[in-house]
Amino acid sequence: MTSPRESELEALAKEDPIMAEAKAALEALSADPVARALAAMRYEQLGMRHDIDPESTVGEGSHDILLIGIPILCEMLGLGVDDALRARLAAADRAELQSIFDAIRTTKTLPP
Repeated sequence: MTSPRESELEALAKEDPIMAEAKAALEALSADPVARALAAMRYEQLGMRHDIDPESTVGEGSHDILLIGIPILCEMLGLGVDDALRARLAAADRAELQSIFDAIRTTKTLPP
């Protein structure tokens, strides 16, 4: 049984090829546990911090969000988080955190 919202989305997807493409992309993201967790993390961060401009965190992550998100991503992937990683993250600037995050997200391993 589908919900009214799912039915509406299905109807839109049948009417418009762009909506069908968007629906497929949403379904793919919803099936990816890493993408779901990152979206939830971002939502929680934005909800807790009213001073964050949502536009500023699109694309490349902010320092604070990456500092919180990298350990969460590591735990989700079973990589573990030890004191050495925490120290490395604490000493990193935003660009290095983004690089670490991107490496973990794409390779599912911690970068050297």
